[in-house]
Amino acid sequence: MLKLINIIKNDSCISADYIPEDSYERGSISVDLSGNVLYEKATTLDGDLKMYFSHARKALFMLLHEDSIPNEKIVIWY
Repeated sequence: MLKLINIIKNDSCISADYIPEDSYERGSISVDLSGNVLYEKATTLDGDLKMYFSHARKALFMLLHEDSIPNEKIVIWY
């Protein structure tokens, strides 16, 4: 689980900060309209696989197609 905060979308990209579960450490990500990563700052909890970063990227890409963008979003996976 992670929490996306400060979600901002403009004409060219969508960006947010993300906080992994049970952590106060914050990562950042910015994705263009094609889903390409423009900016990334992974957390130390991401490790080599960048697990939290990858889930944050996927969630932002899904939000690109929504009309109303929330300021915060909880992302859960199994």
